[in-house]
Amino acid sequence: MSIINQYKTSLKVIEAEEIVDLLFFRPLAFLFVKSVYRTKISPNQITMLSLFCGIGAGVSIAIATSESIFIAFILLIFWTVLDCADGQLARLKKNGTPFGRLLDGIADYTSYLFIMIGISIWGSTNWNSAIVWWIIVIGASLLYAWQEVLVDFYRSEYIANALGKSKFVESELEEFKAEYEIYKKMDGQKLKKLILSVYIKYSSVQYSNKRALETKLISPNEYIKANKIIIRLWNLNGTSTHAFVLIILAFFNRFDIFIWYTLLFGTVWTLLLLFFQKNIDRNTIKLFEAVPTKT
Repeated sequence: MSIINQYKTSLKVIEAEEIVDLLFFRPLAFLFVKSVYRTKISPNQITMLSLFCGIGAGVSIAIATSESIFIAFILLIFWTVLDCADGQLARLKKNGTPFGRLLDGIADYTSYLFIMIGISIWGSTNWNSAIVWWIIVIGASLLYAWQEVLVDFYRSEYIANALGKSKFVESELEEFKAEYEIYKKMDGQKLKKLILSVYIKYSSVQYSNKRALETKLISPNEYIKANKIIIRLWNLNGTSTHAFVLIILAFFNRFDIFIWYTLLFGTVWTLLLLFFQKNIDRNTIKLFEAVPTKT
């Protein structure tokens, strides 16, 4: 397989990739993946390395010296590149697992938690009221989590339909349940069993209101056609885009701008896209209902 084909194989569906990933993070991650491809390094180990970089970046931001901020800038780059690399390695080696995807998500949110705590401490000395600053950052963190849950859901829906699956929620839950059953038969692995069981219960509750919608959707091809533009717009508020903005602002030591970016742009953009997405979903259901069923 040629290098170009290997690179394409390492990607998700192109339309579901963020622009900054395609232009910057994914190529760098691919170079790293090629360097470790023949080693015993696993995608989960890369995920943990990414997590350590994210935690280190948060600690460095909190220290708030010129030297530590530069270290944070470097660690943020490594964090984002490695966050791309774990999935690319898994796709190339075809050894990805539901638990690996779950671990990647946990690592992402844990990293952002440490980074946001670091920014809270950083701003405490630069803001007139430390308490007000902490409240603002906590608000931004909660809004960011809400934004990324939506981006991840609609991106996952798009990818699932692009792969010929019209019911993403059900298919993903079945994958996690199947892996959980495998681990149940093993001795040990208590942490993995606990994480998988909690996630399965959480997902069942979280997506219960979306299952009704999914059962009404038309074929995957029609879903792709209806959502091809809006998925690119969702991606403009994805995790890598946020990380890209964070990296640039870290270089200038302006984490306050990142917080306002998350609060204002992220929230307004998400609300606008939700409005358009609901219209697309309604039109998709109407199209489904207009298609005569075969007897």
